[in-house]
Amino acid sequence: MNMTIKSLMGLVVLLATCGSAMSQVKPASSRVPEGVNVLRDLAYVQNGHERNCLDLYLPKKTDGLLPVIVWIHGGAWQAGSKDRCPAVAFATRGFAVASINYRLSQHAVFPAQIEDCKAAIRWLRGKAAQYNLDANHIGVWGASAGGHLVALLGTSGSVKEWDARGEHREQSSRVQCVVDWFGPSNLASMGGSHGDVRAELNEQDPALHALLQEMWGR
Repeated sequence: MNMTIKSLMGLVVLLATCGSAMSQVKPASSRVPEGVNVLRDLAYVQNGHERNCLDLYLPKKTDGLLPVIVWIHGGAWQAGSKDRCPAVAFATRGFAVASINYRLSQHAVFPAQIEDCKAAIRWLRGKAAQYNLDANHIGVWGASAGGHLVALLGTSGSVKEWDARGEHREQSSRVQCVVDWFGPSNLASMGGSHGDVRAELNEQDPALHALLQEMWGR
């Protein structure tokens, strides 16, 4: 089968079967499935923050280039880790899986988080030949705060100012597939619709307030 068609079909399968993958792999498990190699703590920003790293899961047996699934964890932009990667099951099905950490809101406020995600996507494309990755077929999957970030990846391919961090600037940070699990989408509505929005948001959703405080001059 033509590899381009095969890769596209694989990304469609991701949308259709991600629920079954979650049932097979416990979210709290860091177990590596049989037949899969893992490369841990690969820095995707040279001399960057300690959280600018990812784990790369690769099938031991491959048939051509590997389409890539990138898992972006949740945690209210304040917590979470790449170590809990439910997408790892897909590394047994002909995919490469990357699970990334990114700077949290206590490390840097927005847009640092999406800048890190974009830097990771560009890094994967820049390293595609080294790891046998299909740079033309990269899908992203995230839950909660991670869902928010994958949605941004899917809609900000042309936002060049968010590509200011990291190397491989010649590479694109566009993605070809997005799976957003219950990520917040209308952030403006989360703080209410009347009164002092900043104070109201701090009371109702302190995690979002912490993320966006740079926009209000702290």
